[in-house]
Amino acid sequence: MDNTEKTAVLVVDDEEIICSCLASLLGENDFIAEMAYDAETAWERLLQSSFDLVILDIMLPGMSGITLLKKIQQKFPSLPVLMLSAIDRSDIVVEAMQAGAWDYARKPFDNTELLLTINNVLVEKRLKEEKEQLSSRIPNRSVRKIIFQSDSMKVVKEVIEQIADTDVTVLIHGDTGVGKELVANRLHFLSRRADEPFIKINCAALPENLLESELFGFDRGAFTGALRSKPGKFEQAGKGTIFLDEIGEMSLPLQSKILQVLQDKVCTRLGGVKEVGVQCRILAATNRNLEEEIQKGFFRSDLYFRLNVVNIYVPALDKRKDDIPLLVEHFLQIYNKRYGRRRKISRKIIDELLSRSWPGNVRELENWVRRFVILGSGSAWQNIEAQSDAGTASRLSPRETSHLQEIDLLLAQNKPLPLRKMVKKIVAAEERAYLLQVLERVNYNKKKASRLLQVSYKTFLSKLKDCGIEKVSMKERHGF
Repeated sequence: MDNTEKTAVLVVDDEEIICSCLASLLGENDFIAEMAYDAETAWERLLQSSFDLVILDIMLPGMSGITLLKKIQQKFPSLPVLMLSAIDRSDIVVEAMQAGAWDYARKPFDNTELLLTINNVLVEKRLKEEKEQLSSRIPNRSVRKIIFQSDSMKVVKEVIEQIADTDVTVLIHGDTGVGKELVANRLHFLSRRADEPFIKINCAALPENLLESELFGFDRGAFTGALRSKPGKFEQAGKGTIFLDEIGEMSLPLQSKILQVLQDKVCTRLGGVKEVGVQCRILAATNRNLEEEIQKGFFRSDLYFRLNVVNIYVPALDKRKDDIPLLVEHFLQIYNKRYGRRRKISRKIIDELLSRSWPGNVRELENWVRRFVILGSGSAWQNIEAQSDAGTASRLSPRETSHLQEIDLLLAQNKPLPLRKMVKKIVAAEERAYLLQVLERVNYNKKKASRLLQVSYKTFLSKLKDCGIEKVSMKERHGF
């Protein structure tokens, strides 16, 4: 077996002799084994490294094996756990299986039987992953339609139909919320690649090095904790389509690597030397004026010309207001069904919607209809007026949008909105986001971040743990 593809197993048992025996057995059978003698150490290892399987003893000092199993299920739901115990009690077995264990073995164990159990668990895991990958290729068959009747969107539709079944790269541009992803999805769905994966990655959502590893993948040993290799998005896309959303936010060094992919049709995983062929079609989108970004030195002109083989401009909603009645009716059907309502929108309200500016475009209009269905006309208008006073819905951050959606959902379900609890959740979310921003600013150097925040290093580590972002320390260790 290729050393880069060995299966990584974490063995957790408070008996050192058991750990050593299991590690030897696994090593002799082409696995990579790490050992932990208590649940707390095991949890730290899980946060720091990637594993394919955990072999976990039920009876551990401190945190029990069942408690650790539940934490693993919550944080890493796809990670299989094989439970071990010398206690021959059916209630223990039932509790472990109900908590999410994939299988169970008793001590003392027979090596042959245990290896068979391990292989069965890994086969089951692989089949589950293959099923999920297969299902990920099918959503295109239920792709959302582009709702329109305006002349400007008819032009967009005609261009899509003309180039969908070609291999040309396409640059989709337009304001935030106009529906650039829908255009990309439609291009894929109408092509001969429709049965292959459609992979989307938001270039603005990840720091540079994390984005690089997502796009190109990495080989085992590329950094501390990389116990197994991982394919990148270009490999996962296969013969399908990869959609690089917000490509204008990509750093110059990474732009040069994307240019190489476009030119040579190959890429290399981080820490690897083997070139991997790139067969997917590349679509990109941006809300920036890339020609201006080139003049400012923020975007490579050669990459721009490579991407801009065909350019599709998606007009703002203010420039295609003929589409508003159709869009409103479309969203009304969706949210009436979702929330069990029977809301209707009068011609007077449609006229009011037509008279308004929509800086957040189709996304803002959809959010208005959603609020209308949940809260009724008066509250929906009050909400949009409040957003206008604050500077328009398009300026809401993703976290603010998330808070509003949660509140809307609670209201729709007639559930209470306890002020103290909601404020605590919002503060916790903002604190977490702030810590991540500071860490990114100092290249994930935690000591430097703690000095910048004027708190002790111990307090800072405690804050990271409270916010559930201890794993961010991986970035400083392997350069992400």
